[in-house]
Amino acid sequence: MQTRLQAIESSISSFDSKLELILDRVKGVTDDAITSRRKNMGMSGSSTRNVSESPGPSAYSPQHAQQYPRQLTNEDTLAQNRTEEGEEVTENLMRSQTATELQHQEENGENQLNTDQIFPRHDWLAPMHVIHQIDSKIFNRVSPMNPFRKACEEFLEFYQNYESLCLDLAKSFLEVSHFWIIPGGITEINRQYVLDHPFTACVFVLLAMCFDVNYKYVEEQNKLYQLTTKILGIALLTEPLTDHDIEGILYLSLYNFARKPHQPVVDSWLLTSVGVKHLMMSIDLKNIAKRVSEGSFNADDLFHMRIFNSMCSCHLQNAIGYGRPITINKDYFDLHALTIRFPSATVGDAIKVAEIELYLILSRDLSSGSQALKLSFENNLLISANVHEWKLKWNRIMSKDVSQLATILSRC
Repeated sequence: MQTRLQAIESSISSFDSKLELILDRVKGVTDDAITSRRKNMGMSGSSTRNVSESPGPSAYSPQHAQQYPRQLTNEDTLAQNRTEEGEEVTENLMRSQTATELQHQEENGENQLNTDQIFPRHDWLAPMHVIHQIDSKIFNRVSPMNPFRKACEEFLEFYQNYESLCLDLAKSFLEVSHFWIIPGGITEINRQYVLDHPFTACVFVLLAMCFDVNYKYVEEQNKLYQLTTKILGIALLTEPLTDHDIEGILYLSLYNFARKPHQPVVDSWLLTSVGVKHLMMSIDLKNIAKRVSEGSFNADDLFHMRIFNSMCSCHLQNAIGYGRPITINKDYFDLHALTIRFPSATVGDAIKVAEIELYLILSRDLSSGSQALKLSFENNLLISANVHEWKLKWNRIMSKDVSQLATILSRC
């Protein structure tokens, strides 16, 4: 018996397949039946989990979604580096502000990230994971992605009824908001993108409708608002999500997508709190940090870190604005500076790092109380010593900030 079990198990590499083997043994399935089934399915060494058929034009299946390679052309990487026509801010300027400091940190060993408390994306051998997998196998539970997939299919039905309108609005959103769109993601919205990433496409269309000052598309906007909030609610309870789905959550956190007076505003602090947790579960942050520390850079990692930084920045802004706790610990916040180590990083990446550091300073200053702050007047403004140091460090970079958001905050 032991010999036969080892012979079958030797061809199995995944924990999931081993779990199926154990359950087959519990059910009394014979060796011949197990071997025959695996040969018939052509999945020797693979899981026997059922995979749904390839989706049709009105079906969404995350496992079939096309993965768009990040091709960082010169146009993409320098898009945010142009402060006025004909002028390009080079990466040397971006790094000149912190080059001496980074060198000092390297010499003193301070620049080595401690990733001990950065957890892997998934630990399939963690007790609760094992219990859930056994439960799923025994009771033949449906995929946790099913509710999210079905909700996305509702948007695809909406899209089929208003295809031309949806594509025009999605493209309009990209044009209007290109300064705030995560670089390295998508630069063109077409039918295939909508089918592959319906939630993100749904977000683009709804936000474009909200940008319309003439309040057109009233009926369509109301339908799409209800549909978006439904998909969003399900997405927050679904894991793992794709990077594009998490990007959709980010944009709903950044922009108010509700129209007055009958549509309630969604709480961005709550959205970003959950959004960051999805990044921890769905994006391999630990290995990104490892690759960067080893000098290995790729476009996917930069794209994912940009989403992470924007989500963290939005969360910090709302935590300060609402007087609520920050739900991200220091170990994860320390990852934010990874973006400016990438050779293809832009001034926009450095500005985002500066924003996060400013929010962290403001949060600490506000929690420490006025007596502990070293306050002074600067240009008739009362400013803390920590904010003054931040301005000295990031002054040249912030002068390139088109939105001037961090500059305004530093004067509050």
